[in-house]
Amino acid sequence: MVKRDIHPSTLVCWVFDTLAIVAAFFISMLLRYGNEMSARMEDMSVLLIYSIFGYTLIFLWEGDAQDFWYKGKFKAFLSIVKKAFYLMVFLVIVLFFTKVAGDFSRAVIFLESAITVPVMYLFRSLLKNYMTTSRRKGNGSLKLLIITTPDKAPEIVKNFKDKRMWRYYIGGVVLCPEQESGFGPSNQCASMPRMVDGVPVVCDLRHVYGYCVRNVVDEVFVALPNLQNADEMVSKFSEMGVVTHFDLPLADRNDQVAMRMSNLLGNYFALSFYPNYLNGRMVIIKRVTDIIGSVIGLILTGIITVFLAPILLHESKGPLIFVQERAGKQGRIFKMYKFRSMYADAEEHKGELREENEMNGLMFKVENDPRVTKVGRFIRRTSLDELPQFFNVLKGDMSLVGTRPPTLDEYREYKGSYKRRLSMTPGMTGLWQVSGRSKITDFEEVVKLDLEYIDNWSFGLDLKIIFKTIGLAFSKKGGAV
Repeated sequence: MVKRDIHPSTLVCWVFDTLAIVAAFFISMLLRYGNEMSARMEDMSVLLIYSIFGYTLIFLWEGDAQDFWYKGKFKAFLSIVKKAFYLMVFLVIVLFFTKVAGDFSRAVIFLESAITVPVMYLFRSLLKNYMTTSRRKGNGSLKLLIITTPDKAPEIVKNFKDKRMWRYYIGGVVLCPEQESGFGPSNQCASMPRMVDGVPVVCDLRHVYGYCVRNVVDEVFVALPNLQNADEMVSKFSEMGVVTHFDLPLADRNDQVAMRMSNLLGNYFALSFYPNYLNGRMVIIKRVTDIIGSVIGLILTGIITVFLAPILLHESKGPLIFVQERAGKQGRIFKMYKFRSMYADAEEHKGELREENEMNGLMFKVENDPRVTKVGRFIRRTSLDELPQFFNVLKGDMSLVGTRPPTLDEYREYKGSYKRRLSMTPGMTGLWQVSGRSKITDFEEVVKLDLEYIDNWSFGLDLKIIFKTIGLAFSKKGGAV
C-alpha cells in the first residue's frame, strides 16, 4: 500500500471534530450540573483532556478523514456514531484502569458521547458546505485543467463535480479530437463546444502550454487515448511547476487492490508527476510557521508604525501603505502591501527610467532611484518597508520564505521555464534576497536561485534564510526590489 501523507484537509477535519468534542463536553456538563457547572469544572477538566486525546487516537486509527468529503449523508452519520461509541468505550476503560472512575460522573461521559454525534455532524456539515462553496469560487483550491477528447469530457467533468473534490476547481477544458491526439493543427476546432457542463473550453492542444504560462493552472489531468506525447507533456508542464496526472484506463475503478496501487483522482486512477513534491506534513509545518511568524511580525509592525508613520507622512504627501498587484502562486493576482518609500506619483514616472534599468531581463531596478524619498532609502536598506507584508503572510497570499512575487508587467512577459518560480507561494524573503541581491543584475540568476530554493526546500533552509535576512537588515548590504 502506498503511504498516505497527512493532508491539510485531514488536519482541518480534526480541528473541527475536536471543537465538536469540546462543545459536547460543555453541553453535557451544563445538562448534568446546571448552575453548579463552574464549581465542578476543575475536577471534570481531566475528562475533557482524556476525550481529546482519545478521539485523536481514534481519528488517526480510523483514517477516513479525507473520505469524509466524498461520503453521503447517511454514511457520514454512521461514521460519526462509530467514533462516538469508540470514544465512550475508551473513556470508560481509561478511567477504570487509572482507578479514578468514581471521581467522574458517568452521566457526563454518556451524555458527552451522545451529544458528540449531532454536534460533530453539524460541524462537519458546515465545514463541508463551506469548502464546497469555496471550491466553486476557486478560493484556496487547486485550479485543474482537463485535457481530453470531446466524447469523454462531459463524463470527466461530471465525475469531478459529483465527487465533491473541494481541493480542485476545474478552471477549464482542453479538447482534442481522438484522431488528432498530437500537437499539430486541428481540423475540428471550429466545431468544438465552448462549454462542457458549465466549464469553459479554454483552448486546443496546440496552445495549451502558452495558456498555462499566462493563466493560473496548478495541475492538469490528461485523459487521451493516445499518449505518444506524454514525455513532452511531463517535460513542459514540469518546467512550469505544474503537476501532471495521466488517466490509467483500468477496467474496474472500484477494485480495492488497484486503488492501493494507484493514485486516485476523482474516480480515475492516475499516474502523477510532481515537479516539486511537498507532502502534507511539510505543507502544514510551513503554514503553521507562517501563521506564528506573521502574528509576531504584525505585533512588531504595529509598534514600529507608531514611530515610523509620522516621519514618512511628514516627508511626503500620500498614503502610508503602498499597495501593488503582484503575481502569486501559479499566477494568482494579489495585493501586496509595503510602507511607502517613494513619492506618491512614483509609478507615473517609472517609464522615464527604463533606460537606466540596471537589471538584465524582466526585473526593474535603479540604484539611485530619484523617486525614493530620504526616509524611503533608510527603510529600504533596513527592509522596514517590507513589514506590512506580514499581513499578506497571515492571509496566505505570501509565505515568510519563498520566491520573489513578480509585478504584473514582468509576469506578462514570462516564458514556460520562468513560471516554475511561482509553483510555491512567494515569500517576504528568499534565497535570492540573502545571496547578495544588490549585486545580482541578471534576471536569469534570480530565477536560478529561486528554483534552487524550490528544489531543495526544507524547514531548516527556511530558518537559515530567516536568520540571514535579519542579519542583513542590520547591515548595509542588500536592497529592496
